[in-house]
Amino acid sequence: MHELAKKENTARTDLDEEQQKRIAARAANAMAQVLQRRNRSLMMWGKKAVVK
Repeated sequence: MHELAKKENTARTDLDEEQQKRIAARAANAMAQVLQRRNRSLMMWGKKAVVK
């Protein structure tokens, strides 16, 4: 009985880790896109985009 419970637990943590990795990857992608957009807009504005 305890063996079965252990197996279920490891399977569950594996799934959780997989989900965490997916979420982390998605967050990293979103962050990269935001940074790219910011860089692009700065390049478009050129010297006018001086932060006051």
